[in-house]
Amino acid sequence: MTTPEEEYYRVLALDFLAHMKSHVASVVQTLPRCDWKEIETLGNHLKGSGTMFGFPHLSQLGAKLEEEVQKGRESEALATLLDLASVLERT
Repeated sequence: MTTPEEEYYRVLALDFLAHMKSHVASVVQTLPRCDWKEIETLGNHLKGSGTMFGFPHLSQLGAKLEEEVQKGRESEALATLLDLASVLERT
């Protein structure tokens, strides 16, 4: 049995996950026209909030994505973005 507080945080985590799935899917649909700033911001957002919502693997992918964009490694960033989309679909 869960407490009301646990249920509240569970719902927040599910909302976060649904939002990220939608956002990443939207970004992927715009490929190959990349808005690198949006992709960098997406990575930064995931890096900072994934673990907080119980998804540390999303924080790791977000940090990787942000760094790849910042360093101009476009092909690696695109691969990470597609990997992120795949992970989100399975999560």
